[in-house]
Amino acid sequence: MPNDVTNTNAAILTLDSDAVLETAQSKADLIWHDIQNAYRTRKILTGTLGGIEKTEAGNLIAVIYYKEFRAVIPITEMMINLLQDEAHDYGSLSLRQNKVLNNMLGCEIDFIIKGLDTKTRSIVASRKEAMLKKRQIFYLDQDVSGQTKVYVDRIRYMEGGDHARANHQRLVLEGIMNTAKKQPLKLGKLISTVLPQCKTSLSNDALTKLTLSMARCKIEDSQAYPFKSEDERYNGIYYGFPITAQTNVKKAHEYLFGTKDYKPTEELQKISAKIKVVTDYIGITE
Repeated sequence: MPNDVTNTNAAILTLDSDAVLETAQSKADLIWHDIQNAYRTRKILTGTLGGIEKTEAGNLIAVIYYKEFRAVIPITEMMINLLQDEAHDYGSLSLRQNKVLNNMLGCEIDFIIKGLDTKTRSIVASRKEAMLKKRQIFYLDQDVSGQTKVYVDRIRYMEGGDHARANHQRLVLEGIMNTAKKQPLKLGKLISTVLPQCKTSLSNDALTKLTLSMARCKIEDSQAYPFKSEDERYNGIYYGFPITAQTNVKKAHEYLFGTKDYKPTEELQKISAKIKVVTDYIGITE
């Protein structure tokens, strides 16, 4: 009889006696443990907006799915700020909130857990607190050197609008230039520190010349443009309407070039006329 051939390359399946079988229940327990830690530390979590429901009391709630669990966020904690007054009468507030949430379905939502029920494993959360915490981190957090990441001249909103903010930035730049003039030797240190952080098509020589030119700079004046404008909502969006576009362009030419008899082009006159139709419609007058 022929000898039997033994295949020595056959795969061998080993069983680890110490292995722990992961069940759906054990997996859920681990996730719940993470949720409890997040609740204790006020950690920001991210889930998916999966639905909108109305409670027996008639209040809207957003349903967020986080891994294997379901969290609810009251509409007041979703940070959906809709105005409700005579000037913004767009129907029922709850209906408008519902439409906004419907448009957000499937979006990732940051939230902070506000309450837990360990028996039913129910979660109540707040998107508002998560957004406010992220805003606080953005403005007040510090870098590795311990310096504040955001300084006064970088804050987007301030009293007086865009012109006041631009004027404040001008004063900051002017202060930097004045300091550079008094300590020209420090410009070299500034250049060697800043240039490696710049990504530009300009050469290092060109950037150096620009930096050194700070000693000759002097900001005489600044002016907001448009010279006259009104902020108003139109079709649900806020616009800064020039009053009027044609008038503002004439003033700009007079301010920049001293031209007092500038005649706007036909194209500009057409654009200005279109804007005026809208401003007249919403009640803005010169």
